[in-house]
Amino acid sequence: MKHIVRAAVLTILLLTPSASPLDAQEQAPGRPKLVVFVAVDQMRADYLVRYADLYQHGLKQLTEKGAWYTKAAYPYLNTITCAGHSTLGTGTFPYKHGMVLNAWFNRETGKMMTCTEDPSVKEVSFTDTPGIADSAKSVKQPSLAEMIHRNKGQVVTMSIKPRSAIGLAGHQADSVTWFDEHGNWETSTAYGKSLPAWVVAFAKANPVERDAGNYGNARCQPSATSTSMTGRAKPRSRAGRGPFRIHSDLPPTRASTPTGWCPRMRTTTSSRWPRPPSTR
Repeated sequence: MKHIVRAAVLTILLLTPSASPLDAQEQAPGRPKLVVFVAVDQMRADYLVRYADLYQHGLKQLTEKGAWYTKAAYPYLNTITCAGHSTLGTGTFPYKHGMVLNAWFNRETGKMMTCTEDPSVKEVSFTDTPGIADSAKSVKQPSLAEMIHRNKGQVVTMSIKPRSAIGLAGHQADSVTWFDEHGNWETSTAYGKSLPAWVVAFAKANPVERDAGNYGNARCQPSATSTSMTGRAKPRSRAGRGPFRIHSDLPPTRASTPTGWCPRMRTTTSSRWPRPPSTR
């Protein structure tokens, strides 16, 4: 996947819980019909404060009106994609759910394998390109999402990486989709014989090659400055910080010129943990 997109990975899990009549009687009024779980891989906690001026809608509303756990931490080593998403999905640690790394050596085959690699299932791709199929076969614990699915709730996950989408979905879901190594949407027979109709429609309307070679920009005034965690302002440097180009094996279809990329950063005096805009 590193040849396709070099950026943070966004994983989305949609849950529509369904309860039995007894459960419904015990639930308080206003029980949500839809739960959206968003995991942003590689997003540091202090980004919520340092780039707060750029946020709108979702992230802004969550930081201003939601619960903010400023001292949350992962009490285990190797906080990488597969281990992290499986921990979030199952509520257990890697030693228990089994997804300790993104890949490991398989003693039975004598080869390296990815954490979601599963030769017993088949790949289901939008373009029918051959590749390695994936599933939650190596996950040793059930996820919250699959428990909801077992109780007739609906579960949908999507991400760039299979280990992200599968880590949150678990073994059962209505739709689990990700990008293959060619940048095409895919799933596996572990979750269905074909891609959902809405995924196919989206893929047709938004071909990946249309954005190949383009840039993802966060635009602001060129005179903006950044503020370090110690409060000292300094000119914004572009070296290694953006704009972020979308890499793909596919040829670009249109040119794109990066414009001023200069996010403003909010000051915080904390050396480790950011503070919410307000405390309750």
